[in-house]
Amino acid sequence: MLRNQQYFTKEAFGMLDTLVRNANISVIGNQQYELITCGNTTICRDIDMNFQFKNYVSFVREVVFRFDNESKLITSLAFRLSSIAENDIATKNKWNTDCKLALINFLEDYQTAYALKRYDYLESIFSDDALFIVGHVLQKNNDELKDIKQFKLPEEEVELLRMDKNAYFERLSRVFKSQEYINIRFTETDFKRQMVSSDEENSEGEDIFGVRLLQEYHSTTYGDIGYLFLMVDLRDVQRPVIHVRAWQPDKVDISTLVN
Repeated sequence: MLRNQQYFTKEAFGMLDTLVRNANISVIGNQQYELITCGNTTICRDIDMNFQFKNYVSFVREVVFRFDNESKLITSLAFRLSSIAENDIATKNKWNTDCKLALINFLEDYQTAYALKRYDYLESIFSDDALFIVGHVLQKNNDELKDIKQFKLPEEEVELLRMDKNAYFERLSRVFKSQEYINIRFTETDFKRQMVSSDEENSEGEDIFGVRLLQEYHSTTYGDIGYLFLMVDLRDVQRPVIHVRAWQPDKVDISTLVN
C-alpha cells in the first residue's frame, strides 16, 4: 500500500491514512486502470481493494484516486459508484459534462465519507435548515442480516424519525464512535432535475437534483437496505449542498418525492 505522503495533498493523505488505520487493506486482482481527464483533474479508476476488519469481516470496493494536473498530487480518494449508478448519470443527454461529473464525484464522496467517518465534511455539505428523515429497522436477531441482499424490511418493523441538522449530527457522532466500520453502497438510482436557469441546453450546473438511491448499509452491529432520497443543490458545482436527506424502506416515485 502506497503511503508516501509526498504524492498526496494533506487532506488526501489523511483520508488514506484513515483507511489504513481502520482496516487491513490490500490491492487485489489484475488492475485495469482507467484515466479520465476533466478540466484540471485526472481521475484514476478501477483499483480493486479488499478491506479486512476484526472477526473476519471484509468487503471489496473499487477505489477512485483524483489527481490535480498542475501539482501532480492526489487530491482525494473515494469509493466508486456502482456501474448502474454511473450509467444512470452518464446517459442523461441534456446534462452537460461538468454537471454529470460533479454529481458522480459528489455521490462518491458522500458514500465514502461515512466509511472514513468524515464528520466535518458531512456537516459542511448540508444546509443549516436541512430536513432529515432517518429510518431504523427494529430487529431482534442480528443473525438475520448475514445476507443483506436477501433481507426484506417488514413495514411494521421500521421506525422513521424526523430530525433537524443538530439532532442528526449528534446522532451521527454517536454512530461513528460506536462502529468499527460503515460500508455504504449505492446501486439502483433515479434523478429528477429541477431547472433554475431557463435554458436547459446551456445550463452551467444551475440546477437542483432530486436523487433517489437504493442504499445498502453495513456497519459493525447493524445493516439494512432501503431508499435514500437527497435534494442536492448543484448551482455551484464546486460546492454542492444537500437540503433534504430522507430514508425509507419502500420505493416512492421520484416526482412524488421532489414535489
